[in-house]
Amino acid sequence: VSGRVQILVKEDAKSFATNVVGFLEGSDPQLKSEAVVFSAHMDHMGTRIDGDVFNGADDNASGSSGLLELAEAFGKGPRPARSVLFVSVSGEEEGLWGSHWFSENPTWPLPKIVADINIDMIGRTADLSGPRGISVTPSYSHTAFNTLVKDAVRLGGLLGVTEFTSGDKF
Repeated sequence: VSGRVQILVKEDAKSFATNVVGFLEGSDPQLKSEAVVFSAHMDHMGTRIDGDVFNGADDNASGSSGLLELAEAFGKGPRPARSVLFVSVSGEEEGLWGSHWFSENPTWPLPKIVADINIDMIGRTADLSGPRGISVTPSYSHTAFNTLVKDAVRLGGLLGVTEFTSGDKF
């Protein structure tokens, strides 16, 4: 089968995305110059081209709500040693606009950001894992992956989470 596809890209000068960044100063005089970022995206697309609905409560009102809960919990103290940035980005479904903007125009020096824990689709109800399972992306078994997800998998096992699936399969 052969065919021809023509793509027209238009720029909409009226379109924009807004990021919101919250800051909590760390308690340690040496470590407070470093930051841990918690991030989530707050935009949503509506429907796919085939008319199927993108469920905004899943992607990503759940991550945005989780980000607000984390900010509230950290705000109640005690303060962590490192500073914390709470970054809510927009335009992600349009091509990672907010994340790209933050990486190019950071509100904190990039070499001083020690981790970015991105929260997306908390409690997703897709067929990615069973009722006692959790899905993580990228794979918790990836040899170059950091210890955060590996530790979460270990802790999950202690809490009865017995099945782990990975974004590597998709």
